[in-house]
Amino acid sequence: MISQERLSKNEVLFHALSENILRAPTDVDVFEFACECADEQCLGTVQLTLTEYERVRNTPSHLVLLPGHPAAIFH
Repeated sequence: MISQERLSKNEVLFHALSENILRAPTDVDVFEFACECADEQCLGTVQLTLTEYERVRNTPSHLVLLPGHPAAIFH
């Protein structure tokens, strides 16, 4: 079984990856963000506009998750 600490670290890593997408220069309207779930095997992506992503991340405890994917950390 994966420890709670490891699950939380995975979420932080995937969140950092998503944040880097925001800095990439592009002319597309929809981006694929990494699912920030606790499943270390998950390679899923979530398609969002920058506005949608920023709305989710405006609240620090909110994560970008695919439907049904587990969140490990709760703020």
